[in-house]
Amino acid sequence: MGPLDRKTIADRVMPPGYADPRYGEFENDPRLSETDVATIVAWVDGGAVQGDPKDLPPAPPARQTWKIGPPIS
Repeated sequence: MGPLDRKTIADRVMPPGYADPRYGEFENDPRLSETDVATIVAWVDGGAVQGDPKDLPPAPPARQTWKIGPPIS
């Protein structure tokens, strides 16, 4: 993650938040909390070191059905 990525997180450009918070709280709001932003910025400033891959949760199972049709391969 480079300086541009850090800036887009710190400036709240990413992730995009389309719902206007002046009109209430929205389910599945993608905006990051102040704590989340501070954590990501500190991680980037610390060198964005990747953790141990063995600590990752298992990948979710692949979908067998598609609501809008299968992806084009």
